[in-house]
Amino acid sequence: MNKPLKDLKWKSRVDLIRPEFILEIWDVLKMWAEKYVANSWQWVPTKDHYASAMRHMLAWKQWEQFDQESWKHHLIHAATNMMFIIFNEKNEKK
Repeated sequence: MNKPLKDLKWKSRVDLIRPEFILEIWDVLKMWAEKYVANSWQWVPTKDHYASAMRHMLAWKQWEQFDQESWKHHLIHAATNMMFIIFNEKNEKK
């Protein structure tokens, strides 16, 4: 029986995420940092991230593919907002 060269069982499988998806989210984060302050999204209440995600989802649902301010896909904006919400959920003081 051949033993694997490296035990990857407990390693993150970031290779399973499409690189273009990561880059699109990175682009939205970069725009946020330029418009506001880098990482300031961490102090925005979850309800505001939720409202933003819903606005992007509703715009997409109404056949508007790209955000008129950034020209990024509405679903990428919504995904970024969902990431913000997950961050807030994990870091809320209970």
